[in-house]
Formats: sequence, C-alpha cells, structure tokens
Amino acid sequence: MLTKHEKIDEKRIDLDILDTYLGKNYCVFDIETTGFSRSSDIITLSCMLICKKDELNMIQYFAESPEEESLIIEKTIPVLTNCDAVFTYNGRAFDIPFFIERAKRTAMAYKNTASHDICNIDLLRLFKNHLPLTKNLKSYRQRNIEDFFGIAPNRKDEISSADNITLYKEYLYSKDKNIADKLMLHNYDDVRQLHRLADKASEADFDKFIFNENISYNNEGASFCIEKITVDNSNIIIKGKQKSINAMHFSDSCSNYKIAAPINYKFSKEDESFRIQIGMRDALGQFKYIDPAAFLDSNDLNKIRDKLHLIDGLMPVTIYNKIEYRNLNLFAKTIVSNLISKLTT
Repeated sequence: MLTKHEKIDEKRIDLDILDTYLGKNYCVFDIETTGFSRSSDIITLSCMLICKKDELNMIQYFAESPEEESLIIEKTIPVLTNCDAVFTYNGRAFDIPFFIERAKRTAMAYKNTASHDICNIDLLRLFKNHLPLTKNLKSYRQRNIEDFFGIAPNRKDEISSADNITLYKEYLYSKDKNIADKLMLHNYDDVRQLHRLADKASEADFDKFIFNENISYNNEGASFCIEKITVDNSNIIIKGKQKSINAMHFSDSCSNYKIAAPINYKFSKEDESFRIQIGMRDALGQFKYIDPAAFLDSNDLNKIRDKLHLIDGLMPVTIYNKIEYRNLNLFAKTIVSNLISKLTT
C-alpha cells in the first residue's frame, strides 16, 4: 500500500456551524473505486484532509493490489469515526455506504461499523437543497459547484473521474509509478477543492440542513445519531440510533401541562434505536414553545443558551407555523446526550 502524508499550508475552516453543532476537529474525505457495486467493486484509494486544532494534514492510502483494500479501510475508519465532522461530496449516497459495506466484507475488525457512526456532512445535499442560488445549475457535479463559487482555477489534475477505473487497471498490469501518481493527484485535488467548498457552507441554510439530515454526534462521551425531528400539534418527536442503553419512561400524558417536564422516551440496544417525545405549549396560536429549563439541568442549558433564540427564558419551537430550526437542533442534541449520559451512570 502506498501512503502519502503531507502538511497542508491552508487555513482551517472557520465556520460558526462547527462551533454551534459539531466541534472543531473535522475531516474532508473522498474515495476512488473500481466501480459502483458495493459487492464486487473495491476501494482503490482513500484520501483525508484532517484538521486537528489549527493543523491540516493530508493522508492518502493507495492499494497497489486489490488485496490491500482492507488495509485502506483499517487505516481510514478510526479517523472518520473520531472526527467531529466528515465533509464529503455525495458521500451520503456513495462514499460512506460504499466504504461501510466494503468494511463489513473485508475488514473484520470494523464489520460492525455503521454509517451513523460517522458524522457525514454531504456538501452536495447542502448546496443542492439549501442554497437557493444554485437552483438554476444544470448539474451539481463537484466541478460545477467549484465554478459557481469561483474556485475551479485551483485545479491541477489532468484526468476525469471516469478515467480512474481504466487507469487503475493499467496500473495493476504495469505497476507504473507515474500512473499511481496521476491517480493520487486527481484524488488529492478533489479533496483540496472540497475543503474550499466546505468553507462556503455558511452561505447555505445550515440550520435547516442539520434538521433534515441524519447527523451523528459524539457529545461528551454520548454517541448517537439523530435521524429525524418532527413537530406535530402538541409534541416534539426525536428519533435516532444509539448503542448504549435500554431504558423507557412514559408520562401519563406527554402534553399534560400539569407535568413540569412532559417527556416520554424509549432507548433500545436491540435495534440500536431511540425515540423521545416532548410536550409543547401553545401561546394563543402564535407560537409553540417549551421551557428548556424543565428538561435540561443548568449546566447543559448554559452551554447552549447563547446560541438559542429564547423569549423570556422560553424556547419557541414554531412561530406562526415556521419551525425554529436552530432551537430544535440544539435542544435535540443536548437532550439526547443528557439522557444517554444520565441513564448510563
């Protein structure tokens, strides 16, 4: 297996969204494969631009033979699962599920790793669904988005993604180092450009993106994935994945306002799921709200208080039927982490 490690002279992404939701240690990730079949094709190359503290490092792992795919996986997974955020481009549909399936088939030490163990921020989905200015684009290929933001001239590689499969087959036959270098340069430039695209994330509606995506957190030792948040006439419902606990609690009525903190929850290790239901109150039909202090202790609430939109200490969930995305995202993350931490001690 060929390995390249390079310190990158580039500024880290300085986004409010990282501090608000995820954390400062992030990774930009891309893979190359021999095709699209998770059962018969393999990973030929993995590239990660890793940011810890203020230092950026690029690491590439290239399979000199198909048998080295498992080595790539074994080197890559610990990085992905320990980053606060992993930026990809079409990673939700391709890179992450492909990588996880290949891990199950070839890397026994990581066969139980799941997609929800990785906090994947798919920039394709962010820019396509939550940046109105891109609606007129004919294609959402990474290079088109680079053109849109004016960063395409930084490209150095000379091959297209479609050339990778043919070139890799040529490499396996010839072991020509120049071919390996060309493949790694293409992948390297993809990731450098993807890092620059990630820096544009604040131009999209990231709060709404977080609300609509499966987002994984490792929050003070509590690992979980929030898959869906819904708001009905009287409740907030939070669903997701966790592997830590079995626990259950039901109030007489989750929307019974006589209860100080109307909350129902069920955590199951058997199917690695959780469901939390929280009762809301209604203010003359104008907005629905909760009192966050009824559900969170003062330490947890103080950590997010400055980031919440509060009215006299109350947290609006909807105002004139418009969802307060940031409020819900932060509250959901904090209440799930709080419950897992308390129920495991």
